[in-house]
Amino acid sequence: MNSKYIIIVLYLLCGILPLQSQTNTKKQPSLEEIGTSAFQGATIGQGVILPASLKSIDNNAFQSATIPCLNFTKCTNLEQIRPNAFNNTKLTSVNVLDFTNSSKLRCYISGTQSGSSFASFSGKVILPRVVVMTLHKNSLKSIAESAFENSTIGSIDLLGCRNLDIIGISAFRNMKLTENTKIDLSVISKLATISNTAFQSSNITKLLLPDSLKYIGNNTFADCANLTAITSYNPTPPVLGTTVFKGVNTKICKLLVPETALSRYGTTAQWEDFLRILVIGSDPEEECEDTADIIESITDASGNKIRKEIVLTQSSNTTTQSFSDEIANQKITITPNITKKQVVIEIPETSGVVSENMIIVNLRGQTISKRTGTQKQINLDISNEPAGIYILHIKINGQTSSWKIIK
Repeated sequence: MNSKYIIIVLYLLCGILPLQSQTNTKKQPSLEEIGTSAFQGATIGQGVILPASLKSIDNNAFQSATIPCLNFTKCTNLEQIRPNAFNNTKLTSVNVLDFTNSSKLRCYISGTQSGSSFASFSGKVILPRVVVMTLHKNSLKSIAESAFENSTIGSIDLLGCRNLDIIGISAFRNMKLTENTKIDLSVISKLATISNTAFQSSNITKLLLPDSLKYIGNNTFADCANLTAITSYNPTPPVLGTTVFKGVNTKICKLLVPETALSRYGTTAQWEDFLRILVIGSDPEEECEDTADIIESITDASGNKIRKEIVLTQSSNTTTQSFSDEIANQKITITPNITKKQVVIEIPETSGVVSENMIIVNLRGQTISKRTGTQKQINLDISNEPAGIYILHIKINGQTSSWKIIK
C-alpha cells in the first residue's frame, strides 16, 4: 500500500475528509479501534488527527511507522493502548504522544501480556493525570518489561493492584511524573520482586515499599537523584542486587523502617549507606517531617558499625554508659543522666573551638533545649518532656553530628 493511499484512508477514518458530498446526510460509522499491526511499518506523509470515537489502539498498531505527528486531543473515549502499539514509532514533526484528554484510559498493558506500549519510542509520552493500569485492577499480576519506560505521566495509582507480584525490568525507567512524584506500593501485599532498573533515572521523590517485598534488582533506583524518602514496611530488609541506590543521595534521602528493624537495616549492605534511618510513625505526616528521628551509622575503633542512639530510660542496670564522638577534630563525650533525664556533653579541650551549638528537638522540629557558646560542659534537659524520641544536634565549628535520644 503506497503512502498516499494510507493517508487518504486515515483521513477518511478520522473524519478529516468527508466520505461523501455534503448533500448526503447518511451517518458514517465511527472509528472505535485501530487494529493489530494496522499501520505497522507504514510511511505516512502528513499528520493524523484521531477521532473522539476511538476506544482502542491494538498491538503493534503504529509499530515502526513514520508519521509527522499523531494528534489524540479529541480521543476522550480512548480506553486502552495495547503492547507495542507505538514500538519504534517515528514522529518526524511533533515528537509527542499526548493522551492528556483521554481520561478513560485504563489499560496500557495487560496482566497476561508483555511488551511495552511505547518500547523504543524516543519521543515524549503524556498520559492522563491518574493512570489506572488495567481494566480490572485486581487481575493485574505483573507490570511488563519497559511498560512505562521513557514516559511522561501526571501520576501513577497502584493502590488497587492488590494481586501485583512483580514489576518487570525497566518498567518505569526514565519515567517523568509531572503531578505527583510519589509511588505508593505499600498495600500491595503480594509484591515480591522489583526487577532490574525498574525505576532507574525516574524522577520519583517518595517511595513506599510493602512488607511483602523480598528482592530489589540491580540498579533499580540508580540515578533517582530526586529521592528524598523511602519507606520499607518489611521488618527484614529486602535482598538487594548490585548498585541498587547508585546516584541516590543517601546522606539526605530518609529511610523509614519498622522500629524493630532499625539494627537490621543499619547493618545490611547498601541499606546501611543511608545516614538517616528513621522509625515509621503512627502519624502518616510524621514520616515526611524533616526532623524525624535520625539514626546515623558510624564506626567504632574496630571498624564495626554502631549507632548514634542514647536511651534515657531507667533499667535494672544502673551503670552509666558514656558515648564518644569527634566533630571538627574535637573529641567529645556524651553521658546520659538517667535519673535527671539530662544529656551531658563534655569537650575536654576547647582551645580549637570557635563556636558550639547544642540543640535538642522533638519530631516536629520544635526546640526543647538549646545551648550556645564555647563551654567545656553543657547540660541539656528534657526532664519536663513526655516520653518519646528526640534528636540531639551537636554543631562545632560548622560541622554537625546528630544523635537519637529515646526517653
